[in-house]
Amino acid sequence: MNLSEMRNEELLGLIENAKKELVNRNENYVVYEHDCSNASKHHFRKYKHWAKIVRYVGTTKSNGYAFIGEFLSVKERQKIPAPAIVVEMCDPSLKAYKYNKEGDCEEIVSMRKCNYIEFIEEVARYV
Repeated sequence: MNLSEMRNEELLGLIENAKKELVNRNENYVVYEHDCSNASKHHFRKYKHWAKIVRYVGTTKSNGYAFIGEFLSVKERQKIPAPAIVVEMCDPSLKAYKYNKEGDCEEIVSMRKCNYIEFIEEVARYV
């Protein structure tokens, strides 16, 4: 297949078909909800929150930038591809969860923010 010989419409169709194929390959999705998703506005203003699907862990870092992946909403439920490792922060707590294809969620690591380095190393063992 020579892409340079294809018309724009053919290329766009090829891209659309490739996107559909990728979605079909990841057909196992589970529902994710942050532990604090139903918390008050006061709670969200007082404490720092974030969540990520972790694809890679950079063990040379010593903060949240060690976790490479997509950010997740902390206020809404959403579907994520399974299996997955999700890291959450509700300052000062850090938690990591493992989601399997059946939708079961298991807490694999839980530490305080003051133990960031140990938390990162522990999560790296699962990714």
